[in-house]
Amino acid sequence: MHEFFPLLLSSFFFLFWGILFLYSKQTRKEQLFMSFLGLLLSPALLLTSIKIQPPQTILPVVGLTEFLFLFAFCGVAAVIYQVIIGNRLVFIHRKRLILPSRMIHWISHLIILLGIWIIISLVILLLFPLNFSNAFLIATLFIGIYIIADRHDLLLDALVSGVFLSLLVFALEYVFRALLFSTSTEITIDNLLNPIASNNILWVGIVGFTIGPLYEYVKHLRFKV
Repeated sequence: MHEFFPLLLSSFFFLFWGILFLYSKQTRKEQLFMSFLGLLLSPALLLTSIKIQPPQTILPVVGLTEFLFLFAFCGVAAVIYQVIIGNRLVFIHRKRLILPSRMIHWISHLIILLGIWIIISLVILLLFPLNFSNAFLIATLFIGIYIIADRHDLLLDALVSGVFLSLLVFALEYVFRALLFSTSTEITIDNLLNPIASNNILWVGIVGFTIGPLYEYVKHLRFKV
């Protein structure tokens, strides 16, 4: 039964993604864009994730389930704060490089940011005895901190995205594990907070913290007060 956990988690997130997409018309563009960006980042993000599997399983199998999860997760992380608070986004007039259009500018900004993301991962990998998954996750946290340092107004967005998704996954861990445990004994905090579950929640918190304000940051948008 344990092998069905990733499918259950991915299915739930995709259902939640669909509900947000239908409910919040003003965030649909951002939700779709960040979901497809999640697929673009999926090779690196999948390396940092730890799949829920039976203890005897060593190597995770990456497939459609994982890509479905990342598609839905990144879309939800990007818009959940705006859906909760209900504020609209307004453009911030900032100095920018002379480029043919605003779209080319923010796409270039995004590419540069992603490039820095990878470079930080490689530098950490060279300087410290870490594997790529840990190095990339640390780099993800650095990118999130950099975004907040440059745009203090996005702090609440990042925190709500990270905390909300962490609590959501924590609750799903509890419910799904309770359903999938083969024994009739009650699920304990030790069973729930095992290394695999804890690392999944940590991954969700860090990635949600960074993905949450990413769209607003690269497009120079802020929440209208």
